[in-house]
Amino acid sequence: MKQDRTWKDVVVDALQKLGGEASLKEITAVAQRDPKAKSNTKVREKIRQVVRAYKIFETVEEGSGVYRLVSETTIDIDQQATTKSVTDEIQGRLLYIGRVNNYETFAPADDRAKRQFFGHGLEHFVSVRDLAAHPRFKENEIRIIERIDVLWLREIDGDLIPRFAFEIENSTKVLAGLNRLNTIPSMFPTRLFIVGEDDRQRKRFDDYLDSPTFKARADRFRFKYFNDVRQLFDISQAFDNARTANEDAMKTAGLYE
Repeated sequence: MKQDRTWKDVVVDALQKLGGEASLKEITAVAQRDPKAKSNTKVREKIRQVVRAYKIFETVEEGSGVYRLVSETTIDIDQQATTKSVTDEIQGRLLYIGRVNNYETFAPADDRAKRQFFGHGLEHFVSVRDLAAHPRFKENEIRIIERIDVLWLREIDGDLIPRFAFEIENSTKVLAGLNRLNTIPSMFPTRLFIVGEDDRQRKRFDDYLDSPTFKARADRFRFKYFNDVRQLFDISQAFDNARTANEDAMKTAGLYE
């Protein structure tokens, strides 16, 4: 489901009007005429927050204050390519599912640089590069939250709100993942998932949730199996392919804006 118009949309529109490249001051001047900015007294700060967060915006030169619009990558999958580990696989599948379902997606910087999913680096499936500009996260929270395996986020008034958070537990222990997820403040309506391979991890998950550390917030957590993710990936891929075919048909018929 497409969400309401966001500050990301405002900045994209402003940059398009400015030829795809402009200074923060120029972007702000155009954005201030947007209906979304009508009652906002801190448009420049909001614009700075947005261009820092999203991959679709990048600086022309480090420290220049000039930003350009970058085309978002097509979410294509090469089923013949090798994926090295099950962690890479599940992380890639979750990022893909999030993107197809119109969430903004995030994974740790090291994982984006090193992990591969069906021939692509995970960077290919991530739309958010930086959470540090989030005004409602404390610095110590950011350091931990940025290590969570996968986040699906929605933008609300310029702030990226985590709606779903996933920790993939293959060879690692469930407790570390639970602790990272538990860092997300309870003010956010975030659903927290441990994703594991088998019933041994499910039992660890259940045992930990019954401990004093997690019991009070146990209703925030869910467990999913790797095969649950694989099945949802297949459905999401079929949906994405059907949507692409529909858009192509509409364009051919001259009925697409």
